[in-house]
Amino acid sequence: MKKIISLLLAVLLLAGTAASLAEGGAERTVDMPIAGMRFTEPAEFTGTKGQIHTDEAFQLYGSMYYAYWTYFAMTEEELDEVFHDADKAADADYYDLFYLISTGEGQTFDDFNSLINNYFDAQYATQIGQAGDTTFYLYMEPADQKFADSLDPEYKEEYLRLAALGDKITAGIECYEPYDPLVGTKVEFTTTDLDGNEISSADLFAQNEITMVNIWATWCGPCKNEMPELGELARRIEAEGRDAAIVGICNDADEEPDACKEILAERNVDYLNLLPFDGLDEKLFLTKLPTTIFVNRNGVILLAPIEGVPTDLSRYGQLIDAFTGAGTSAGQSSAPSPVAANDKGVYRVIVTDSSGAPVKGVTIQFCDDTACMMGKTDENGIASFPDAADGHPYTVHVLKVPAGYEKTAEEFTTTDVFCDVSIVLQQAA
Repeated sequence: MKKIISLLLAVLLLAGTAASLAEGGAERTVDMPIAGMRFTEPAEFTGTKGQIHTDEAFQLYGSMYYAYWTYFAMTEEELDEVFHDADKAADADYYDLFYLISTGEGQTFDDFNSLINNYFDAQYATQIGQAGDTTFYLYMEPADQKFADSLDPEYKEEYLRLAALGDKITAGIECYEPYDPLVGTKVEFTTTDLDGNEISSADLFAQNEITMVNIWATWCGPCKNEMPELGELARRIEAEGRDAAIVGICNDADEEPDACKEILAERNVDYLNLLPFDGLDEKLFLTKLPTTIFVNRNGVILLAPIEGVPTDLSRYGQLIDAFTGAGTSAGQSSAPSPVAANDKGVYRVIVTDSSGAPVKGVTIQFCDDTACMMGKTDENGIASFPDAADGHPYTVHVLKVPAGYEKTAEEFTTTDVFCDVSIVLQQAA
C-alpha cells in the first residue's frame, strides 16, 4: 500500500528532484550525513520510463531520520505537476519502493513505527547496521500486485522489476556515525523585511541570545498549519522576558510578498518575517519546508535543523527554554552550574549517573559565540575540549545519551579559563 508519509511530497519539498536519469547515465549516490546513511542507487534506477524520487533524510523526531525512494508511474512533466498540485498528488500512481531509517539514543524501529501510529508492518524491517548509538534499518515490502495491475503495461513491468531489487538495494547502503555539516557554521546575509526595510543578520541576531529562524512558503500547507502555535510561542517568550526571538523567512516572498502578509495576518503571527536572501537554499542545504534553525548572537547554528513540522510542536518551546533557562525570570540567571577549576590544560565535561559511576558515550556540545565543538565521553565519563577562544566563556549542552539514561536540557556555562563541568544523568524509569 502507499505509505502515508509520501503524501507529504507535494507540500514539504521545495522542488521534486527525480532520480530517473537518461539511458546510460551514471549511478547516483545520495549522502545523508545528518542520518548517517549513504546510498548508491543501482544501475536499474537509470533510464526508467517512470520517475524514481527520493526524499533525503527527513527528520521524524529527535534523532530519528528516514529517507524513502518512491516510484511514480508517470513522466517527468507529470511528476512536476504532482509536486505543485495537492489534488494531483492525491490521485497520483506511486508506490514507495523502500525506506532507510536511522534511530539514535538507543531507539529502535518499533519506537520509530509507534510515532507514525504503527503504519509499517514490522516484519519487513531489517536491521542493516550500527554506528555508535545509532541503529539503521531497511524497510522494504514485497511488490504490491494490486498496485502493479492498476498500471499501464510498460509501467507495471518496470515497477515489478524495481520492487525485486532487494539484494542490490542492500548492497548500495553504507551506514556511519551521523553528523550535521551545518552545526557550528555561521549564517550571514542581508535582505529586507516584508515592508522593504533592510535587515542585516549580524544586527538581527545580536539582539538575542538565541534566535529561532523558521523558513516557510506560501504554498506549504504544513508551514501554515504550525504558524498559530509559533505566533503564541513568540508572544510567550516576549512576555516572559526571554533573551530569544522567532524570525520567519518566507521563501517565496520575492514573488508573493502580499500573500505572505495575508497568511501571517490570518494566523495571528506578528513576529518579524523576511524575504529570502541570496543563496539561502544552498547555504542551508535546504530541500524541504518548513525548516527551522537555532542560532546564537553571532549567527552560529547550534543544533541540527528541524526539517518539517515536529511531531510535537512543543519541541520548539522546549529548545528555547533549554537555551535561555526555563523557569527563570527576566534578568535572572538559571541555577549555578557545577563548575570547578582544573589544572589539566583543557576543559573537561565529566558525566556520571546518580550513583557517581561514569557514563560513557554521552554526546556533548561545547560552544562559544562563534563556533561549536562536539565530543563524546570516554570510559571515564570525560569529554575534553581545547581552549579555542583564549578563555572565552563556553556553554555546554547534552545532545545524546546512551540507552537507559534521561537526557538533561540544562545548560552549563564555564567560568574559568580551564575548568571541569560536572553533569549528573538520571537513569530512565
